[in-house]
Amino acid sequence: MIEDSVLCRVYNFRTPTGDGGTMFAVNMNDTDYLITAKHIFESLNNPKKLNISVRQNNNFKKMDVEIRYHNHADIAVMQRVNGIFKNSPINLSLDGMTMGQDTFFLGFPFNLYTPETETENQNFPVPFVKKAVFSSINRIDNVRVIYLDGHNNSGFSGGPVAFKKPNGKEYQICGVISGYLSQNGEVKYGDKIVGNYAENTGIIITHSIEHAIELMDKF
Repeated sequence: MIEDSVLCRVYNFRTPTGDGGTMFAVNMNDTDYLITAKHIFESLNNPKKLNISVRQNNNFKKMDVEIRYHNHADIAVMQRVNGIFKNSPINLSLDGMTMGQDTFFLGFPFNLYTPETETENQNFPVPFVKKAVFSSINRIDNVRVIYLDGHNNSGFSGGPVAFKKPNGKEYQICGVISGYLSQNGEVKYGDKIVGNYAENTGIIITHSIEHAIELMDKF
């Protein structure tokens, strides 16, 4: 079962172009940050400063942020110009993660959410929670990639992946949702190929939280 220590730090946002996804708040060295996926800002050419909109009170509230982008990982870190969301500290680490164990990932697929009127979350909507299995890990082009077995959807990009150590009491955040592997298929009518489609393989691509920490060290 996911806990408020993870659930209540996850937010729905969008950029001026309408691109959006999920971000989450963390604290490191007594400084608050917002973490998300870098590819959300690609259509804006990865600006260093931006006015984003955050869903709150069934509306979108504008917010000025400074942004840093990782050179290799699909991770961006934001710092609000005037203050930031306040959240309790949480461990940002993969340490203790075990192959085959359950993890949780959170976000706002297709802009769906639990309304703030149904919860007590400072008037912010509550994200969807989904479960996935830690399947594999690799280092590709200087990025530590965590593979999960689950079903990712559009809108989860930038959301956190959380887990507990075996017999652990507190959640840790180990990574940031980047996307999923897809495979191409053919649509046939009789023996004739009439179209093609991309299919979700169920393999979720997550980039290690260590790369977000590298960015936070640069602010």
